Parts: sequence; structure tokens; C-alpha cells
Amino acid sequence: MTFISELWYKLTEMICESLVGIDFSRFSPQARITLLQAKEEARKLGHGHVGTEHALLALSEGPEDDSVAGILAKLCVTPRGVRSVIEFALGRGTAGNAGIPFNPSMARVVDIAERQVGLSGRDKIGTLDLLHAIVEDGENTAVSCLESLGVLPSRLHAELVRPSPSPV
Repeated sequence: MTFISELWYKLTEMICESLVGIDFSRFSPQARITLLQAKEEARKLGHGHVGTEHALLALSEGPEDDSVAGILAKLCVTPRGVRSVIEFALGRGTAGNAGIPFNPSMARVVDIAERQVGLSGRDKIGTLDLLHAIVEDGENTAVSCLESLGVLPSRLHAELVRPSPSPV
């Protein structure tokens, strides 16, 4: 790891811990960025918490080369669609900018992702782990958003466990 990437990694870890109050040393850099984006989406929507719906929105906005964003795009889950469903279901709030915590559902999803990573022997939680945990939890606003967009959790789960195509 280069000095700059190591510095960036430490900086995002400190920012995440101070903004959300969770130990982010077990998250990949992209997962950290996703959780920061989820917090920002919650703030922009005026919501007083970071929920699974905000995480889904951030995951759908991921970089084009991100496998999660690709899976969601394949299922026609777009940032615009997710945002519209969130605004319709929850509206826009008036919460301030200070201390937007994870709601219990989002905390549960993080716990599920941590457990999945531990069982697989890996040491970092990635964006795929977060999306898989959202689906596995099943009882959260993100799953309701997906269903509103015509995506059944079973269909998304099938995409998540499908092996990547082998290079030719």
C-alpha cells in the first residue's frame, strides 16, 4: 500500500468513526465511502437517521466498475428510482446535520455483514457484503424499496450468489 492510499484509508476510518460512531477498521475503502454517502443522502433528505434505504441509495450510486452497482443496474435499480421511492415512502424531513446515527435496522445489517465476513474468513466488509446483508435481513426499508421497484429479494439474492463469469 502506498503512503497516499494508506493515509486515505486511515482518514476515511477516522471520519467514519466520528460521523457514525462505528468501528470502520473492518470495512473496505469502498464500503466506507458507501456508508459516508448513505449518511450524506440521509442528511440531504432531512432524515434523522441512516437507514438501509440510504445505504441502498449509496450502493446504487457506486462507481461503474463496482460489482454491486452493476448488479443493481442489471435489475434496473437506479439511484433516481431508489430516491423517488424513499421520498414517496418517507418524505423529506427537517432533521439537522448533527450526529445522524444508524437506525436499528441499519445496525442489524452491519452486524449481519460482519458475521458473514467472519464466517468466510475474510477480514474486510465490502459493498457486496452490505447488499447481501440487506437482503438477508429482509425486514428493512431497503427491501421494501426494492420490492416497490419490482425487484424481489430472491431475485437479488440469486444475482449476488451467481458466480462471476470466467475470463476467456
